[in-house]
Amino acid sequence: MLNHHTVWEIRVKMSEALESIARPKYWDTSRDIKGNFDYNSTRIAFLISAADSDLSYEERSVFNYVFDTEYSHPKFERMALEFVGGDLVDIISEIPDYFVSAVLFDSTEREEFSQLAYNYVKCLCVLFLSISGEGSESKAALIYLHLKSLKNYAARHHVFINDDLLPDIQIETDTQTMDTGVAKNSILAPIAQEKINKPELIPEENSQEEADDIDSLLTELDSLIGLSNVKSDVKSLTNLIRVQRLRESRGLSVAPMSLHLVFTGNPGTGKTTVARLLGKIYKSLGILSQGHLIEVDRSGLVAGFVGQTAIKTKEIASKANGGILFIDEAYSLYGSENDYGKEAIETLLKHMEDNRHDFILIVAGYNDQMERFLSSNPGLRSRFNKFLAFNDYNRDEMTQIFLKFSKEAGYLIDDEALRQVVKFFDRRIEITGNAFSNARDARNAFEYIIAKQADRVINHNLSKNDDIIRIVEDDVNSLSML
Repeated sequence: MLNHHTVWEIRVKMSEALESIARPKYWDTSRDIKGNFDYNSTRIAFLISAADSDLSYEERSVFNYVFDTEYSHPKFERMALEFVGGDLVDIISEIPDYFVSAVLFDSTEREEFSQLAYNYVKCLCVLFLSISGEGSESKAALIYLHLKSLKNYAARHHVFINDDLLPDIQIETDTQTMDTGVAKNSILAPIAQEKINKPELIPEENSQEEADDIDSLLTELDSLIGLSNVKSDVKSLTNLIRVQRLRESRGLSVAPMSLHLVFTGNPGTGKTTVARLLGKIYKSLGILSQGHLIEVDRSGLVAGFVGQTAIKTKEIASKANGGILFIDEAYSLYGSENDYGKEAIETLLKHMEDNRHDFILIVAGYNDQMERFLSSNPGLRSRFNKFLAFNDYNRDEMTQIFLKFSKEAGYLIDDEALRQVVKFFDRRIEITGNAFSNARDARNAFEYIIAKQADRVINHNLSKNDDIIRIVEDDVNSLSML
């Protein structure tokens, strides 16, 4: 039991939190979030009161005082039954709509809506716990689950909840508490333990299976030819996310971060391949629920008539929920004043905000054009603070890519033929400059050579496989004409 002075202190803090929460900027009027907050506050009070299956007159009195009602005891009991129907632990672990909206608001606006709402709810829980008698064990278990669920949900979306409110008031059960905070002798202990172990709550440590999966994906990344700086950046990003998740699981503060990315560089430098791998990595880390990749360009987002672009863009973006939307040549969305691409950009910005918890956008293109693209809308620049530069492949890397194509297709290349290929790549890099197509040039060269090889061998005796699979100098001599 808490003394009268402490109960009064809690009510003051509740009033302060409620007054702050009531500020209009926090509420999404289109979804009646304020109504959801009021409903869930009432529901939590009923849940805690009913946790020990004994609704006391004192609990009714406090309820009437807090919510400014005048319920008789029979009506108080009827209302509790209406609100509490179902499994108490399942209900208490749900994340209410108002808190989802609060976290989304804070993650984009750097506000404190989630903290204010959490403060109020914790005060409310402690207040009703303070009037508990023999049933305080069950009530403390439910309160612990609810507050932990809210904090974990916020942490998963990089919003940190400070739990130092009312530091002198501890939500405890007794000296026989488990790691979950629920007493071993509580009737709710088995259910509470099951809830704590469910995957929607952040684990204390990454599982070995998850670590092995990430290591396997990073090994796959390492196997790509070239891209040394990209590999380093992706590994650093992966390490940052893993450490941040570990901090979250231990209740430490976590700096908000955006995981949307800008890929810059010429065509054929592996941007799509890396984006696809990132989707898998993000899924393994618990950032994305599916980790798939949807790849589009301007034509997949922009329609020809007013109003249709928003619909088209929203449909594509929705397909990418749970994964990554990869927009190649994204700078082409920014055109003239009357260009419909602007409508696509605005629609994407809203989708990024509304689905930040399970949606990643990667925009790609030439470096200079991407700078202009990000400057075209104030909302773009603020959402992209991570850039991965995909440098052109050098001659040796182009040769490795060519040999990879040859091996995968089952061809062997003579030494002199290979020397001619290397000379071709030297000239190609020197002449084309910014028009260099990297791996696409390597593939075009390979396809050109095997076509010439086919012309050469078709009139020969094809009884030997070596004649069919071998590329010789004559097959490469005209490559410079490509």
